[in-house]
Amino acid sequence: MKIYFIGIGGISMSALAGFLAEKGDDVLGSDINEGSTLAALRGKGIKIFVPQKKENITADIDEVVYTSAITPGSPGDVELQAAKKLGIKTTKRAQKIGELTSIYKTIAIAGTHGKSTTTAMVLQVLIEAGKDPSALLGSNFDLIGGNYCVGKSDLLVIEADEFDRSFHNFEVDFGAILNVEADHLDYFKRGIEEIKEAFKKYIEQNFKKNALLVYNADDKNLREIVSKIKRPDLSKKTLPKINLKLRVPGGHNQKNALAALVLAEEVGVDRKTALASLANFKGAERRFDFKGEHNGVKVYDDYAHHPTEVRATLDAARERFKKNRIIAVFQPHQYSRTKFFANDFAKSFDDADLVVIPPIFEVVGRDEEREIDNFGLVKMIKKENKEAFAAKNFAEAVKLLNQITKSGDVVLVMGAGPIYQVADEFLKG
Repeated sequence: MKIYFIGIGGISMSALAGFLAEKGDDVLGSDINEGSTLAALRGKGIKIFVPQKKENITADIDEVVYTSAITPGSPGDVELQAAKKLGIKTTKRAQKIGELTSIYKTIAIAGTHGKSTTTAMVLQVLIEAGKDPSALLGSNFDLIGGNYCVGKSDLLVIEADEFDRSFHNFEVDFGAILNVEADHLDYFKRGIEEIKEAFKKYIEQNFKKNALLVYNADDKNLREIVSKIKRPDLSKKTLPKINLKLRVPGGHNQKNALAALVLAEEVGVDRKTALASLANFKGAERRFDFKGEHNGVKVYDDYAHHPTEVRATLDAARERFKKNRIIAVFQPHQYSRTKFFANDFAKSFDDADLVVIPPIFEVVGRDEEREIDNFGLVKMIKKENKEAFAAKNFAEAVKLLNQITKSGDVVLVMGAGPIYQVADEFLKG
């Protein structure tokens, strides 16, 4: 089958494209710009077009897969419209993953925070236990050399994302929900109540008959959702009250690992094996990821882009580096998210000694309004008695780091955009 991916360079799209190519489909696609992800896909024999244009879509294509990022007027929309004009089947990424979940025994990890880390934890335990699973990840993971793997068993490990109600396309045998908070408020217009409704529907309709739900009972919103589920066939398990030995710091990672432990045991991994594997887990890419050291300054990179994630990541850093100065370099992701959570962001840097905020990352098609910028956010952070600096661009952020850091400091760059480039440039000296 010839399948064309619009936006093939996205982290989830590239995983699905690589997975299907390895399974035997003829995969090709397009993206806006070149990058390391496209180079990796080309190395697997996948043809990729840059830039996106309608001429790339030809009548011999059987199916076009696209993401929620393809909106009217966005660069990929010309290809989507061309496919529809030719009568080619068009499928959202989540629907395509949904087709896989109907074939495999699916282990799905959902929640506002921690999905990628927990998915990687589950995957590592299953691989080291000899379960030979397949997986689609939302981050790269050294153990599998990328963001997907094709195993020989009937187990599939995936992330179940609530944005665009993607998880409503999946069929789940073993599911964990880590937490439920307000996020993606440009999509969930009614806020947390609409989000809770989406999670409730996910449990009610997307968990297969006699499936298992593992959930964090310490989360108030999640506890409320689960209490309303009327499915006598559904098994429910909460996280055990034990303290795990982990290499990755932070209370949030304790909960992530506990969810992974329960899921692994449910698919036949003995506890001793699971605990040993979790104790050796080093983390997924861009999840408290050690990048290197420059002039005695240690540099870490993290995907945190929500106030709760920023706070948890800095808390984990403070847990590990009790006496060091911690310098947070945070790139807000989306103007809309920054506006909705501005007060929460301003209060999320308690464990940082200094804060640097470069310009907000704009998400094309989702950021029409710009009611706040990084300079405005810095003013709010300063009102919380925190020393903070706004940078006009990444180059200025690097220059600031060179001026303010000293040996023994820890720099933590955070954000869902290309903020890792600041870490890379600082480490180059």
